[in-house]
Amino acid sequence: MLSFPPRWYFDILRALDYFRAAGVPYDPRMVNALEVLHKKRRAGGVWPLQGKHPGAVHFEMEPVGKPSRWNTLRALRVSRMYERIAMMIDTKDWTIFERSDWSVTLRYPDPTPTGCPVRIHERIQETGHRFHFVSEGSDEVYFEIGRYPENSVEHVKAVFIEDVTDRIEGIEVGAPEQATIAGRSATRFEIRWPGKRRLIHLLGVDGVTHRVILDPDSELNLEILDSLRYE
Repeated sequence: MLSFPPRWYFDILRALDYFRAAGVPYDPRMVNALEVLHKKRRAGGVWPLQGKHPGAVHFEMEPVGKPSRWNTLRALRVSRMYERIAMMIDTKDWTIFERSDWSVTLRYPDPTPTGCPVRIHERIQETGHRFHFVSEGSDEVYFEIGRYPENSVEHVKAVFIEDVTDRIEGIEVGAPEQATIAGRSATRFEIRWPGKRRLIHLLGVDGVTHRVILDPDSELNLEILDSLRYE
């Protein structure tokens, strides 16, 4: 249970955050705790407040069951130090996708845990260049990364929203928010339509706009996002 304040109780997040604060290097025995912490992460990259321990408080900061700023802060600190290392170990058998001209690498499962092959569809247009990773016969993998050298983040966002609004009936576009992927600042927003949703990240890399799209309802897509690296 992820709580805050932890008071005198001990949980996986408090233990991992202690190791981080003490500068303890990664140890393979941390994997189980890191996996549990990773599974508790919700769409949008936040962690919830799962419970509260009894005791006096000056004021209520966050309701139980909702996203927690304090737990998210502590989990992100742990992730920055340990989870990427654990993820690389855990996904060492995944296929590496690398584009040196984009300064980008990522890992993806091929086949998926259920045995479905993952295909990469490449599309080159005048305005940009993108790769779409999709698992055949399942919804396990839906991940896209694109590069738009002649357009700003705001322009790429506006064109994307106009395109999906024209193509998909009943689509809803969420409010943009600031996020961090691969250690870089990004603009993130969600689109939703009946039965489906996607998370879109837009960020600048060496003066070029990159776009990352994924299905947040599949844990594999979040793990692919965690493997993303910009050199």
